[in-house]
Amino acid sequence: MSKFEESKFAVETANGVATVKYDDENAFYEGTELSKKTIKEVFDHASNYIQEATVAASEQATKIMTDDKSVEKVVVEYPYGVSKRGNVTVAANRAQKFRNPTDGSEVTKSTLKVAVADPLTKVSKTKVRELTAKMTESLLS
Repeated sequence: MSKFEESKFAVETANGVATVKYDDENAFYEGTELSKKTIKEVFDHASNYIQEATVAASEQATKIMTDDKSVEKVVVEYPYGVSKRGNVTVAANRAQKFRNPTDGSEVTKSTLKVAVADPLTKVSKTKVRELTAKMTESLLS
C-alpha cells in the first residue's frame, strides 16, 4: 500500500518512453508533524552547507595543487546529515581532457565533482530487488 493516490499520477508517452509525474505538491510534507517552513529551513541549510563546502574544497584544492605541482587530484570530505556515515565528497582534478562537441577539438579544464551520501535518505537495496523481481515477473513472464 502506498501513500500516493493513483488519481494523482499523470502519464505522458512519447517515442516509447512514458513519463509519469505525481501531481500533489504537498505529498512530501504529509506524514510528519514538521511544518513546511521547518522542512524548507532544513533543506536550505543542507543546500547552503554543501555549497559552502564545495567553495572551501575548491579553495583548498587550488592551494594544494598550486603549492605541489605533483598533485593531480584532491579529495575533500565533510560530515553530512545526522548519520555518522553521511558525507559530502568534493573531488578536484587539476586537468581533465574533454572533446568540444561543436568542433571536435580537445579542451583541457580543471574539474570539480560533488557527491552527497546520506544513508538515511535512500531506498533499501532489498526493497529495490523485491520491486525489480515483481516487475520482471509481471512484464516478462
